[in-house]
Amino acid sequence: MSRWAVVVLASTGLAAGAVHAQSERPGTRVWLSLGLGGGVAQELDVDGTVSFQATAQWRTHHVVFRALGMGDIGSFPDGSDDSVEEVGVLYGRRRAWSFGYVAASAGLAGVSAKGFPGASREIRRTVGVPLALEAGFQSPVIGLGIQGFANLNSLTSYAGVFLVLQLGWMP
Repeated sequence: MSRWAVVVLASTGLAAGAVHAQSERPGTRVWLSLGLGGGVAQELDVDGTVSFQATAQWRTHHVVFRALGMGDIGSFPDGSDDSVEEVGVLYGRRRAWSFGYVAASAGLAGVSAKGFPGASREIRRTVGVPLALEAGFQSPVIGLGIQGFANLNSLTSYAGVFLVLQLGWMP
Protein backbone atom coordinates (compact mmCIF):
# COMPACT_ATOMS: atom_id res chain seq x y z
CA MET A 1 0.00 0.00 0.00
CA SER A 2 1.37 3.41 -0.88
CA ARG A 3 2.22 6.07 1.66
CA TRP A 4 -0.60 8.32 0.32
CA ALA A 5 -3.17 5.58 0.72
CA VAL A 6 -2.14 5.18 4.37
CA VAL A 7 -2.38 8.98 4.93
CA VAL A 8 -5.85 9.14 3.30
CA LEU A 9 -7.18 6.18 5.29
CA ALA A 10 -5.73 7.48 8.55
CA SER A 11 -7.12 11.01 8.02
CA THR A 12 -10.54 9.61 7.04
CA GLY A 13 -10.62 7.57 10.25
CA LEU A 14 -9.59 10.59 12.33
CA ALA A 15 -12.20 12.81 10.64
CA ALA A 16 -14.92 10.21 11.24
CA GLY A 17 -13.90 10.02 14.89
CA ALA A 18 -14.01 13.82 15.24
CA VAL A 19 -17.46 14.00 13.62
CA HIS A 20 -18.72 11.26 15.95
CA ALA A 21 -17.30 13.09 18.98
CA GLN A 22 -18.98 16.34 17.90
CA SER A 23 -22.32 14.64 17.41
CA GLU A 24 -22.02 13.17 20.90
CA ARG A 25 -21.13 16.55 22.45
CA PRO A 26 -22.58 19.53 20.59
CA GLY A 27 -21.42 22.98 21.69
CA THR A 28 -23.30 25.49 23.81
CA ARG A 29 -26.99 25.87 23.02
CA VAL A 30 -29.10 28.82 24.19
CA TRP A 31 -32.78 29.37 23.41
CA LEU A 32 -36.09 30.89 24.49
CA SER A 33 -39.24 28.82 24.44
CA LEU A 34 -42.98 29.10 24.79
CA GLY A 35 -44.96 26.11 26.02
CA LEU A 36 -48.68 25.34 26.00
CA GLY A 37 -50.32 22.36 27.65
CA GLY A 38 -52.36 21.06 30.54
CA GLY A 39 -52.01 20.12 34.15
CA VAL A 40 -53.61 19.56 37.53
CA ALA A 41 -53.10 21.07 40.99
CA GLN A 42 -54.21 19.92 44.44
CA GLU A 43 -57.35 21.70 45.69
CA LEU A 44 -57.53 24.05 42.67
CA ASP A 45 -59.53 23.99 39.45
CA VAL A 46 -56.75 24.54 36.90
CA ASP A 47 -56.20 22.67 33.66
CA GLY A 48 -54.40 24.96 31.18
CA THR A 49 -50.69 25.73 31.34
CA VAL A 50 -48.46 28.29 29.65
CA SER A 51 -44.72 28.60 30.20
CA PHE A 52 -41.87 30.82 29.13
CA GLN A 53 -38.32 29.51 29.47
CA ALA A 54 -34.76 30.62 28.82
CA THR A 55 -32.47 27.59 28.54
CA ALA A 56 -28.72 27.11 28.26
CA GLN A 57 -26.96 23.79 27.66
CA TRP A 58 -23.26 22.98 27.47
CA ARG A 59 -21.42 19.70 27.86
CA THR A 60 -23.74 17.71 30.14
CA HIS A 61 -25.24 20.77 31.91
CA HIS A 62 -28.80 22.03 31.50
CA VAL A 63 -29.89 25.34 33.14
CA VAL A 64 -33.40 26.79 32.85
CA PHE A 65 -35.07 30.00 34.00
CA ARG A 66 -38.80 29.21 33.92
CA ALA A 67 -41.99 31.20 34.40
CA LEU A 68 -45.12 29.07 34.42
CA GLY A 69 -48.81 29.85 34.83
CA MET A 70 -51.79 27.56 35.25
CA GLY A 71 -55.45 28.53 35.05
CA ASP A 72 -58.94 27.22 34.47
CA ILE A 73 -59.57 27.12 30.73
CA GLY A 74 -61.84 24.06 30.74
CA SER A 75 -64.96 26.13 31.37
CA PHE A 76 -63.95 29.30 29.52
CA PRO A 77 -65.26 32.05 29.62
CA ASP A 78 -67.04 31.37 32.94
CA GLY A 79 -64.19 29.40 34.50
CA SER A 80 -63.02 29.72 38.04
CA ASP A 81 -60.45 32.32 39.04
CA ASP A 82 -58.17 29.58 40.38
CA SER A 83 -54.56 30.03 39.31
CA VAL A 84 -51.00 28.98 40.03
CA GLU A 85 -47.87 30.89 39.05
CA GLU A 86 -44.24 29.86 39.32
CA VAL A 87 -40.93 31.61 38.68
CA GLY A 88 -37.80 29.57 39.22
CA VAL A 89 -34.40 28.28 38.21
CA LEU A 90 -33.68 24.62 37.46
CA TYR A 91 -30.39 22.82 36.98
CA GLY A 92 -30.00 19.38 35.53
CA ARG A 93 -28.18 17.06 33.20
CA ARG A 94 -28.69 16.51 29.53
CA ARG A 95 -27.76 14.12 26.79
CA ALA A 96 -27.53 15.83 23.39
CA TRP A 97 -27.16 14.81 19.79
CA SER A 98 -26.94 16.87 16.62
CA PHE A 99 -30.75 16.65 16.19
CA GLY A 100 -31.91 17.23 19.79
CA TYR A 101 -31.62 16.35 23.46
CA VAL A 102 -33.17 14.82 26.57
CA ALA A 103 -32.79 16.46 29.97
CA ALA A 104 -33.88 16.11 33.59
CA SER A 105 -33.71 19.01 36.05
CA ALA A 106 -34.81 20.28 39.46
CA GLY A 107 -34.49 23.58 41.29
CA LEU A 108 -36.13 26.22 43.45
CA ALA A 109 -39.09 28.42 42.57
CA GLY A 110 -41.38 31.01 44.04
CA VAL A 111 -45.00 29.81 43.82
CA SER A 112 -48.20 31.82 44.22
CA ALA A 113 -51.68 30.33 44.11
CA LYS A 114 -55.23 31.65 44.31
CA GLY A 115 -58.64 29.97 44.60
CA PHE A 116 -58.48 27.82 47.72
CA PRO A 117 -61.79 26.76 49.31
CA GLY A 118 -62.89 29.36 51.89
CA ALA A 119 -60.35 31.94 50.61
CA SER A 120 -60.96 32.11 46.87
CA ARG A 121 -59.57 35.65 46.43
CA GLU A 122 -56.59 35.25 48.75
CA ILE A 123 -53.19 34.87 47.09
CA ARG A 124 -50.86 32.53 48.96
CA ARG A 125 -47.11 32.27 48.37
CA THR A 126 -44.42 29.71 49.12
CA VAL A 127 -41.19 28.22 47.84
CA GLY A 128 -41.40 25.02 45.83
CA VAL A 129 -39.19 22.43 44.19
CA PRO A 130 -39.82 22.35 40.43
CA LEU A 131 -38.98 19.18 38.51
CA ALA A 132 -38.82 18.74 34.74
CA LEU A 133 -38.19 15.96 32.26
CA GLU A 134 -37.97 17.07 28.65
CA ALA A 135 -36.96 16.10 25.15
CA GLY A 136 -36.62 18.18 22.02
CA PHE A 137 -35.82 18.03 18.34
CA GLN A 138 -33.77 21.01 17.19
CA SER A 139 -32.38 22.59 14.06
CA PRO A 140 -29.81 25.43 14.32
CA VAL A 141 -32.45 28.08 15.18
CA ILE A 142 -35.83 26.41 15.85
CA GLY A 143 -36.94 23.41 17.83
CA LEU A 144 -39.97 21.54 19.10
CA GLY A 145 -40.07 19.77 22.43
CA ILE A 146 -42.22 18.21 25.09
CA GLN A 147 -41.84 18.72 28.83
CA GLY A 148 -43.35 16.94 31.78
CA PHE A 149 -43.25 19.11 34.90
CA ALA A 150 -44.14 19.07 38.58
CA ASN A 151 -43.71 21.31 41.57
CA LEU A 152 -43.67 20.03 45.14
CA ASN A 153 -44.61 22.71 47.66
CA SER A 154 -46.62 23.33 50.84
CA LEU A 155 -49.56 25.11 49.12
CA THR A 156 -50.63 23.05 46.14
CA SER A 157 -48.37 20.56 44.44
CA TYR A 158 -49.04 20.38 40.72
CA ALA A 159 -47.96 18.59 37.57
CA GLY A 160 -48.59 18.58 33.84
CA VAL A 161 -47.18 18.40 30.36
CA PHE A 162 -46.74 20.92 27.57
CA LEU A 163 -45.47 21.23 24.02
CA VAL A 164 -42.67 23.73 23.58
CA LEU A 165 -41.66 25.90 20.61
CA GLN A 166 -37.95 26.81 20.88
CA LEU A 167 -36.12 29.68 19.16
CA GLY A 168 -32.43 30.42 19.59
CA TRP A 169 -28.89 29.20 19.01
CA MET A 170 -28.94 25.39 18.80
CA PRO A 171 -25.97 24.23 16.70
